[in-house]
Amino acid sequence: MIHRAVLGSLKRFFGVLREHYAGDFPLWLSPVQPHVLPVTDSQMMKGKFERRKG
Repeated sequence: MIHRAVLGSLKRFFGVLREHYAGDFPLWLSPVQPHVLPVTDSQMMKGKFERRKG
């Protein structure tokens, strides 16, 4: 017999995470990852160009 307690624990864990972050998940947990993430202002134009280029 397969016990369902393991899956229940995972569901509770993700429920707590969702409530804690209020849907604004950290980058490593976000379901949609950014393709271009400029770090400084000087990289902003290059980032916009790369985003449009796709």
